Amino acid sequence: MHTLYVVVCSTVLRGALIVSRRPATNKLLNRRLQRKPHTASHAAMTTAALPLKLLGQDEAIEIDKELFHEYGFSVDQLMELAGLSCATAIAKVYPISSLPNKRDPTILVCCGPGNNGGDGLVCARHLKMFGYHPTVFYPKRPDKKLFENLTVQCSSMDIPFLSHLLSTNLLNESYSLIVDAIFGFSFKGNVRSPFGDILETLKKVSMPVCSIDVPSGKKQMCEAVILFNILFFCLFRI
Repeated sequence: MHTLYVVVCSTVLRGALIVSRRPATNKLLNRRLQRKPHTASHAAMTTAALPLKLLGQDEAIEIDKELFHEYGFSVDQLMELAGLSCATAIAKVYPISSLPNKRDPTILVCCGPGNNGGDGLVCARHLKMFGYHPTVFYPKRPDKKLFENLTVQCSSMDIPFLSHLLSTNLLNESYSLIVDAIFGFSFKGNVRSPFGDILETLKKVSMPVCSIDVPSGKKQMCEAVILFNILFFCLFRI
């Protein structure tokens, strides 16, 4: 069974919060969100019910820089906005009532070593507050206070951490959904151990995989697909 990827672009979820108040101030974001699909495959993905917007890797990086330098946001502020927005998007697309086991709505959040992993830790914390039962797999933890604090916050909320990734069959039996917070839009280069094996395992699962920014390790997806209708619902109706 092919994995269904639902991509939540955390950069635009962060940026739209700023732009919504002063639309004319961020010409870069406005231009990108209004851009037309430029290939037949992209055009085929666009529907009247759920129009899809595209954002390139370099454009996403520039938006983050603008939030840092022009608006004075810190990394932890943006990470909190991203994680909350992604958790809200997941709750909108996959409400507990829609999951196979409504009494035990289990979600596995796979976190990488960078900021995408930090978004995942924040996402897990908010999913717990939304009534889900998240578990975190965090195999390579950076030696930085920000990430240590995010880990402590999850542990303090009784969110369990896996010491190793389960087999494909056990993942299918144990979880209704996986959040892929391993590599984000800024990732470049080759995938290193242990993440190569982890990504191979995630390719084989039968449940949906919700990726923050882009599906990790998929170089061909240098342009993130944004669920634009869900985006503004998340920002303004939570």
